[in-house]
Amino acid sequence: MICEIERRIGQQVKRQRQVLKLTQVQLAETLGVTSQQIHKYEKGIDRLAASRLLQLSKILGVPITFFYDGLEQEKDLRVTCTISNGKQFAIKFVDLGNVITDISVL
Repeated sequence: MICEIERRIGQQVKRQRQVLKLTQVQLAETLGVTSQQIHKYEKGIDRLAASRLLQLSKILGVPITFFYDGLEQEKDLRVTCTISNGKQFAIKFVDLGNVITDISVL
């Protein structure tokens, strides 16, 4: 299952790559990964490590906060996790404006 944050970051990667008129292959070569991996990042299928996100911000010429633009407007945040036995669970954080007022396992 794709987490909303990974999906959003992936959209931002794709958006800036296209602004710079880079192909997935060109970005992949610069980053040192395959074009298939770039595709997975852009779709939010694979999570970007913090170090890789920092590399991308430098390559794409944007501050690291660029990847998170628009997320602060969300009222609810749902995080889906997979544990070692393969089972998934979701945690929903509600009202992230100032204080988390409700946490529930779905």
